Amino acid sequence: MAYTSLHRSVGSPPGPVTAEMLEQAVTASVSEAEDLGWKQDADAVKDNNREYAKDFAALANARGGIIVCLLPVPVARASRPR
Repeated sequence: MAYTSLHRSVGSPPGPVTAEMLEQAVTASVSEAEDLGWKQDADAVKDNNREYAKDFAALANARGGIIVCLLPVPVARASRPR
């Protein structure tokens, strides 16, 4: 069963990611972590393939994780300099 920083951030037990967990994470402005990434715009993924490929490769080469696409980027994450 999956247990990621998303689960920890919203206080969910191990298991699949649910829509409710994603809503809670956005509301709580959960930041990116080693195993969690936020991508708001699908077109940006197409326009910036190399950068997103690096994100996917980093997760694959580490212990895995999730990248959440097409949801509002939490404010805490959006306001941080990259």
